[in-house]
Amino acid sequence: MKKLLLLTVFAAGMYEVSAQDIIVKKDGEEIKARVEEVGEQSVRYRKFSNPAGPVYSVARGDVFVIRYESGDRDVITPLDQPAASTPAVTATPTQQAAARIAAAKKKQSRKKMWEFGVHAEAGISGWGIKDIAYTVASALLDPDRDRVDVSNQVRLGFAASVFAECYLSKTGSSLLGVGLGYQHGGGGGRMSVDTGTFSGDLTMLLKYDAMLLDFYYGWRPVGKTGLFGRIGGRLTAIPGMSARYEVSGDLSGNWPDGALGGLGADRNTWIKDDTSATGFSLFINLGYTFGHSDVGLQYLFGVNEVYGNTNKPWMVGLTYNYRF
Repeated sequence: MKKLLLLTVFAAGMYEVSAQDIIVKKDGEEIKARVEEVGEQSVRYRKFSNPAGPVYSVARGDVFVIRYESGDRDVITPLDQPAASTPAVTATPTQQAAARIAAAKKKQSRKKMWEFGVHAEAGISGWGIKDIAYTVASALLDPDRDRVDVSNQVRLGFAASVFAECYLSKTGSSLLGVGLGYQHGGGGGRMSVDTGTFSGDLTMLLKYDAMLLDFYYGWRPVGKTGLFGRIGGRLTAIPGMSARYEVSGDLSGNWPDGALGGLGADRNTWIKDDTSATGFSLFINLGYTFGHSDVGLQYLFGVNEVYGNTNKPWMVGLTYNYRF
């Protein structure tokens, strides 16, 4: 009875060994497997303990012999043959894993089509007032224009607004945006007069506060850092502005404190003027985006009507956008 039991256990063990393939590597390691394919570069197999699992591969040059469950043997690489330079053991993903990898390689989809945020900009602004300067010069001295030299003066400018942006597709980077906010700017010019008899400088400075409306086309990468941009227009409504006149040289004696030539302005004093103006500007804004933020540079150039003259305000500076 005892002999019969030992014979049964031995037979079962032989069946288990014979029911699997054995891959013997040149370094002596044995792999219990189900061999799927013996190729020119590698041997592909599934683990015997997980026959429905992923397919693995081992370089052909690393395999000495395969003992099949049928009892057959295949010598793959003789022991005296050097191993070829082949890739290390890699795992081929299952069908489900392959589907997940393929899905990850697809274009990333954004979570929402609309985004809202705040925009801020700060830099220097200028305002070409050449025509205004000639008007002032005529009111003062009526000099020949050839004797008047006008140079621009710059001021600090800034703006703040809230914006809404709508992306044109779920996976694309293109968007349309609109912003509403407040802008402060200004500028001016220095008029140098030399009539041959007397000379002097008249500096005219302007500053204003305005409501702004931006509308633009832009682009911003989906779910990663990279280049962002905005190209668009800005409408401004200026309810009023302030002007300041500074005089030096021989002009000082021709500009006493108080009104002169109908200008109605003291020198070296900011005078509030209720003259309203509207303007239109074009801007380009380029920079880098990361997380919820954009940091960039912006150039804005416009045209408006002030004091009956066409002027060209501009602003260049840094910008920052934050999206909620």
